[in-house]
Amino acid sequence: MCFHTSQTAKVKNIESKFKVKISDENLESYFDTPQYHLNGFTHPNMLVIPQQKSDVLAPGVWGIVPDDTSKDEITSYYKEAVKFGGG
Repeated sequence: MCFHTSQTAKVKNIESKFKVKISDENLESYFDTPQYHLNGFTHPNMLVIPQQKSDVLAPGVWGIVPDDTSKDEITSYYKEAVKFGGG
């Protein structure tokens, strides 16, 4: 599993390439700032294209969660992630 990535493209370029529109234009300046060395264990904010609405570029939290964590426990796991190296 990949747990390391970077995002350097401007939002307008991503919108054009994937024919999507950002869900909230107020977020554009945040995501226009290049982000290097994003680590899945630190649960960074990233832009995603949701399957349920494939014409939208939406913010999401990306991260790695242990196999034995249920979907109902994910929020509390993120709060505890600092113990495991998350920031």
